[in-house]
Amino acid sequence: MQVEGENGHGRILLQIVQALSDLDLIISKATISADGGWFMNVFHVTDHHGHKLRDPSFVRYMQRSLDGDQEGNRAYDVAKLKICRDNKVNVEHFTSDCIALEISSVDSPGIFSESTPVDPQRCAAGIFYIKNRDTGRSISDRPRLSCLLKKILNVVEAHHLPDKLWGVRLRHAAYQIHTERRLHQLMQEQMDFQVTTPPLHAHEDLSMLAISVVEAKRLRGHLIKRDYFVVTVRSRDTPKLMFDAISSLTNLNFEVLRGFVSSNGRWAIQKYFMRGLDGCTTLNEVERQSLVRSLKAAIERRQSHGLRMDMRTLNRPDLLLNVSKVFQKNGLSINKVEFAKQKDMAVGTFYITDASSSSNVVAIEQQKLEAMQKEIWNGIFFEKKNNCDCNITSPAHKRWSLYSMICSFGGAI
Repeated sequence: MQVEGENGHGRILLQIVQALSDLDLIISKATISADGGWFMNVFHVTDHHGHKLRDPSFVRYMQRSLDGDQEGNRAYDVAKLKICRDNKVNVEHFTSDCIALEISSVDSPGIFSESTPVDPQRCAAGIFYIKNRDTGRSISDRPRLSCLLKKILNVVEAHHLPDKLWGVRLRHAAYQIHTERRLHQLMQEQMDFQVTTPPLHAHEDLSMLAISVVEAKRLRGHLIKRDYFVVTVRSRDTPKLMFDAISSLTNLNFEVLRGFVSSNGRWAIQKYFMRGLDGCTTLNEVERQSLVRSLKAAIERRQSHGLRMDMRTLNRPDLLLNVSKVFQKNGLSINKVEFAKQKDMAVGTFYITDASSSSNVVAIEQQKLEAMQKEIWNGIFFEKKNNCDCNITSPAHKRWSLYSMICSFGGAI
């Protein structure tokens, strides 16, 4: 796929990668080039089966995405493309006409942790799209929204730790941005990229993730004017890897002038020639370390630790709240969740871990899983993997549990 046109300070690159990411497409190679006010980007993309894209609605969707068309049949096109690819969990990542509730906080007792050790340097973020249960429409009653915001502020404030950043916001549709990009921003605001990296497990390779930042002068000694610096990222190839990197760089106010991305299915190399939006091409040591940590956090954030549970069942009131209670009853923690309601159905993906000192998904007893299936009803499927994506972090560095947050906010919402 080749895209060319007028450049908007690197924002167009994020739009392209974001659109491809929304369709869960695989980018095997990419060439990025920008010269003055123009750009030309080439992407080699396939679906998860390795097939080339021949559906005309893909082209229409890309054109509307880059033209900024948020209306019309955009959602229909995405849904149709995903159905053609047999995508089970069809959770969209573009903005909604519902009110968006944004929450970010540290991993504190009673809100982001339940029966797990508290790590004040861990943080979590969530975006909830809410609407009126009776009408199915967006909530426009200002007093009701004010009451909702006040209740949730009280919940978060009661559990936050002193001198730690936290926030609760309500955003109307006109002020919303791409969901996954906004989650990156919320986590970055929490400065999670400044947290000391936990030690690697025995099965992990020290070369799994390597990031370097080099100024142009060091690459070519004869250069006097340094009009860019080079960022190289070598990592395991993971879904939406390029989106996570470009999103992080854009949030840090950098623009990519040229770039190359290549992957072989297991490993990926990204190389970006870039500068600040203000034209700055030099970084001091603090800025360089901050850039490296931010990229590292954005890439590692994508990895989902724990047992994956896919759910597709009939929608009913308080379903998400009840599912969370079932997890807690069986001594399990929610590590990550994507959840959406589609007409009469509810679909979602949960990553769950044992709330005890388990270090592998196989430690979650089969009896617990069977009990959960009976309590939640039919329509849930568990997927166990032995690769490092599904390994649970050690007890000292556990990620947050979302159980208490869902329970606390369930009544208010």
